[in-house]
Amino acid sequence: MSNGNFVPYSRASIPDTTWFTNKNKTLSFLMFVLLLDAHYKKGAWYGIPINRGEVVFGCQRYAERLGMNEKTLIYSLKQLEKLGEIKVETKTGFNGYTKVSILKYDNYVPKLEYGEKPKKQEDEGDGVDHYFDDAIQY
Repeated sequence: MSNGNFVPYSRASIPDTTWFTNKNKTLSFLMFVLLLDAHYKKGAWYGIPINRGEVVFGCQRYAERLGMNEKTLIYSLKQLEKLGEIKVETKTGFNGYTKVSILKYDNYVPKLEYGEKPKKQEDEGDGVDHYFDDAIQY
């Protein structure tokens, strides 16, 4: 953790999402993995520009990594796209790839500078870490 390799999620942003409450738990699993794999700042992958909240992969290997078949991965990506959570861009051919943009990435993962830890609220004595409580909308 000391190298800044953590993903701070806002607890308030996830439970009410359509993908989380969907009976098809493959969508929940895939969305969490996409959130974990997404770039937290601008970069590039083999010359392909990648913005914050984007993931680039080959479908066959990504599906194997997740323990699902390629058809299930593609179907789940289409479902998340229909829900308005992601945008999928596919390049076919020898050097083909799939780029997924998480449309509401900043709602799930706040912008932090590399190595910066999320601000912790005052300990309220309830045994709960109150990161992001100031961002919760009631």
